[in-house]
Amino acid sequence: MKRMMVWVGLPWMLGLFLATYFGNPLENSLTLCLLPVAWMLLGAVCILCKIKVKQVLCIGISFTAAFCSVICYTLFAYFSVMQHDGTADTFSGKVTSVVTYNNDWASYQVKGKFSDGTKAKILVFTEDVGAEYGDVLDIAESFSVPESSYLWDGTSYYRAKGIFLETSYDSFVTCTHTENGKLVRVLEKYRERIT
Repeated sequence: MKRMMVWVGLPWMLGLFLATYFGNPLENSLTLCLLPVAWMLLGAVCILCKIKVKQVLCIGISFTAAFCSVICYTLFAYFSVMQHDGTADTFSGKVTSVVTYNNDWASYQVKGKFSDGTKAKILVFTEDVGAEYGDVLDIAESFSVPESSYLWDGTSYYRAKGIFLETSYDSFVTCTHTENGKLVRVLEKYRERIT
């Protein structure tokens, strides 16, 4: 059983790594060529090392599933959200995370929809509007990719969290307070008080 976990787990991680490393399949044709090449190499290793066909199929299917899941996520989830990059649009969603700063500023992670129905998570950095977990924010502004600098790669950091776009500090934000997430709010206040 442990050996079977290795035959599934290692190719899965390798497929995830290679698919993310080679990036966008529409811009990089090497990404699309990688899958058939991997199957050919696997066949060669099978013949040279005398690995059982069951194990080869397990390795190949695990690698292919991981590789294809990343590519499909990139094509369908990432690109649909990136169509709103640099465009002025409206976004409405629930607050999932709040960070307040000393000078009456706050950053909110908001999960919701654009005006055309595209679902996304975005980062909003604006003046503190008093929103808490579960409140609804309505945002009207242009959206852009989170910036990176030589000290910190904000684009990759937020992309790993599923946040592909952010709004600037001059965006128009309105907050609608709701009763959703009372338990989470209580736990957050308790955590802040303890710390």
